[in-house]
Amino acid sequence: MQTYFLNIIPSLARFSKKLDDITLLTSKHWVILNESTQSKSTYIFRNNKELIVSENGIVVHGTWDYLGFNKILLRFNDNSFLFQHGFLENDILALQLDGMNKYAIFINEGRSDLNTLKKIDTHLNRKYLSSNGVPSDESIDWSYVVVGIFILIMIWAYIAHKASI
Repeated sequence: MQTYFLNIIPSLARFSKKLDDITLLTSKHWVILNESTQSKSTYIFRNNKELIVSENGIVVHGTWDYLGFNKILLRFNDNSFLFQHGFLENDILALQLDGMNKYAIFINEGRSDLNTLKKIDTHLNRKYLSSNGVPSDESIDWSYVVVGIFILIMIWAYIAHKASI
């Protein structure tokens, strides 16, 4: 399993979905990024904790367990891998090999355009961070903006009412 060092992953933690959101994990087929070979490895996390790993169409069955505390255990080919949550969104899953600063990068199979580290880094920067490190418009929680505007309107109405008395 190929792993990579990515500086951007820790800075995206606040935008990440939680690893315990099992439906996001099980509703997609995840292709592991492997820039060194032309092989395609697809990981399918089934609801019954079965893990199906297809390497260029050759299938190996294994298991997976969410252990809590942002850890997931993958077992296949007589190996077990303990990962920590790195980052999760609809198109990218980054799992940090426990005790290492390296990530296994999985891409939603439907996003074949995200097939290199450079493209993934560009995608994540564009989607979550602007050039100055401030969240982009896509990541703003608009409910806070609406509440803030509402409070300002209430203060303005209060001041206008007091001024008219």
